[in-house]
Amino acid sequence: MPISLNVERSDHPPPGSEIASDRKTPAPGLMRLAVGGLFVLAVLYTLYFAKPVLLPIALALLFAWVLRPLVRGLQGLKVPESLAAALVVGGVLCAVGSGAYLLTEPAMKWAENAPQTLREIERKASALKRSIATVQRATDKIEDIARPESPSAPAAVPEHRPLSSTLLSGTQAFAVSALTTVILLYFLLAAGDQFLRKVVRMIPSFGDKKKAVEIARGIESEIGRYLLTIFFINLSLGAMTVLLTTLAGLPNPLLWGAMATLLNFIPYVGATISLVVLAIVSLLTFDTLTQALMVPGGFLLITFLEGQIAYPLVVGRHFAVNPVLVFVSLLFWGWLWGIPGMLMAVPILVIAKICCSHIEALAPAREILEG
Repeated sequence: MPISLNVERSDHPPPGSEIASDRKTPAPGLMRLAVGGLFVLAVLYTLYFAKPVLLPIALALLFAWVLRPLVRGLQGLKVPESLAAALVVGGVLCAVGSGAYLLTEPAMKWAENAPQTLREIERKASALKRSIATVQRATDKIEDIARPESPSAPAAVPEHRPLSSTLLSGTQAFAVSALTTVILLYFLLAAGDQFLRKVVRMIPSFGDKKKAVEIARGIESEIGRYLLTIFFINLSLGAMTVLLTTLAGLPNPLLWGAMATLLNFIPYVGATISLVVLAIVSLLTFDTLTQALMVPGGFLLITFLEGQIAYPLVVGRHFAVNPVLVFVSLLFWGWLWGIPGMLMAVPILVIAKICCSHIEALAPAREILEG
């Protein structure tokens, strides 16, 4: 007689199968977090190692936003776009070359007086040097007492690279980057709105096309106005520095004015470096402490008025950025791209804020970026 087994089917999985399935498939949120972290690391890796390519592109884009109104003005005078771009780029190069020529003589005089300046620094710092030597001798004695009797292996002497080769390689890299930036700047100015028209042509809906054009025009006009405003503010600071150093009797006032103008493009750090340099030069130039403190004290007053009164009034709240984010941006872009990155740190934040103001989905980010 056949035996029939009645086995009841159960819709529930056997015990422990849910735990096993949970162990095999991670949570979607964790997966998204891991993918996002890998993406951020890939972007940082690309920005760091692709600096020779990305830095000239970023600088050319910033300069193109600033110089675009000049090209459009020449086009209004019936000048062809390519010729207008060449005239604008050539005019900028002539202005930079003229400024460098005017500063060559003061810089050469300062270089000729460098040995005498170093001797003066050594003479005035002799007391501090003796104190440091005393502390060093005491430290060496403590190390001799604490050193074990067993002979140690001789320390490897690091191989020093000659200063001339270091300067030559740095000059070559700077020349290649500058030439690439100038050529790319010309092509960006000569192309005009060609790239924008191609991007708009690829957008399907008419409303999105219109919004893309508004965002592009807004970013171009606002970032250009911001950079021009900062340039004239820093130029005014440099002119006041020239006047201050001339009245105080400090040699080479044009050199210190140019230094203050260029370094002030780096918020916080640039003004601090200028203040330290002017204080050292004043201490070396003047014999009395009152005269030596006149130049750094006056420069500190000028930078205070520029940062607390002129900058907020001229730039206004529209371009104001959170100071904490400015400092973090300086650290980040300085680590990635060095001094050029520090010069571009604040314009990048301003561009991000302008983009957030034109895109509704990024409104919360704009609240964080606002100063």
